[in-house]
Amino acid sequence: MPSRRPLIAGNWKMYKTSDEAVDFVKKFLPLISGVAGRDIMVAPAFTALEAVAAGLKGTEVGLGAQDVFWEVEGAFTGQVSPRMLAAAGCRYVIIGHSERRQFFAETDDTVNRKIRAALAAGFIPVMCVGESEKQREAGQTFSILDKQVKDGLKSSPSAISPRSSSRSRSGPSISSSTGCCRTTTSSATSSASRSWAARSTAT
Repeated sequence: MPSRRPLIAGNWKMYKTSDEAVDFVKKFLPLISGVAGRDIMVAPAFTALEAVAAGLKGTEVGLGAQDVFWEVEGAFTGQVSPRMLAAAGCRYVIIGHSERRQFFAETDDTVNRKIRAALAAGFIPVMCVGESEKQREAGQTFSILDKQVKDGLKSSPSAISPRSSSRSRSGPSISSSTGCCRTTTSSATSSASRSWAARSTAT
């Protein structure tokens, strides 16, 4: 089986203006000089995407968005389409984050719509799944995660398999962005957030 290629993803959430984000990138890039064998992605706020894209130009660091809507365009106030994110320079998009599920009524169905739209647009989706503290204490962790993964990836372009270390590999694939079986805890929801990156057929 091909070895997994780790993805280090930085979700900046609702922090940093465009100027602050660009200043951070200038300080961040020297710190990761020489890092190899893994992909690195940062996901600033929508308002800072183009500015950060310019700051990352010529580097190996990928630009990601914190969310996406599944329609190409239309009367969807406050939403951002895949085409808009592509124009801003994004290569990745975070989908199904626990805060989107908790505060903005994200469901497994909307996650699935976003995953399919992201893959169709040529993005690498970073799909987040995770149980709540109450669900974990009730022993429901694996059943919740199983449902989120299956429902989130249903009707995807093809079967999902571990992401190869080869960037030229065709076909969608999936891997843990934090490493196999490792988790991070969200202080906002006290849930264990586990993220996967599904690579589309576009390489």
